Amino acid sequence: MYTSETSKHRDKLIKYCIGDGCDIGFGGDSITDAAVRVDFPTPYASTGKSPVQLGGDCRNLKWFRSNVLDYVYSSHVLEDFPEGETGNVIREWTRVLKKNGKLILLLPD
Repeated sequence: MYTSETSKHRDKLIKYCIGDGCDIGFGGDSITDAAVRVDFPTPYASTGKSPVQLGGDCRNLKWFRSNVLDYVYSSHVLEDFPEGETGNVIREWTRVLKKNGKLILLLPD
């Protein structure tokens, strides 16, 4: 079975994932058991056993009101968008964050 990037870096990142949050593009291996798992209805990657909770396109986090989450975590998703879309995607992900909320991004070098 493939080891997810999240599992490789969980010990360093989990301290930022406190409170109410979501894991965008989790692929079956969420950063924490408490994170809301967001991915396509059929995940792009399958690295774990947890099912999708909110299935759809992460460019629109329609399930969440503005300013409601303590963190948004995403591993290896942002690089899948064309460069011209990344600003809009990041604005949408930060829209749902509370004041002083954390956007945690795990990206390739």
